[in-house]
Amino acid sequence: MKMHWVAVWDLLHLVDYLVTRPEVDPKRIGITGVSLGGMHAWLAAVADPRLAAVAPMMGVQGWLWAVEHDSWQGRVDSVPQVFRTAAQDMGKPEVDSAVVCAVWQRLTPGLLDVYDAPLSLPALCPRPLLVVTGATDERCPMP
Repeated sequence: MKMHWVAVWDLLHLVDYLVTRPEVDPKRIGITGVSLGGMHAWLAAVADPRLAAVAPMMGVQGWLWAVEHDSWQGRVDSVPQVFRTAAQDMGKPEVDSAVVCAVWQRLTPGLLDVYDAPLSLPALCPRPLLVVTGATDERCPMP
């Protein structure tokens, strides 16, 4: 199982547990998270309609949009060695959009298509959604 999906899988198991608890109303379980936790909250809510509301704080990103609009540097610069090593492994002199795509697809398959925030948004409807993010956040750009 790939990196981010392990955390999402854990969250889905948590929901499995919560719905067994007598003090929990299974129709009122929500999820939130900050930064990477926000991304995991989004992905968990996309995967599990039992999560009645989602409120990620940062971590939500238009991954494909970032690649197509050359806006991936903020995210890549936060863990540069990963991307430099991938570029070397791919025989490239520097990190480019192809390297970024390869790393993101390796870490989280589907991140650039099925689970990209703008494309997965319909899976959250009609549940309440609040995304708290900066309008000019270079690490999590949105279209």
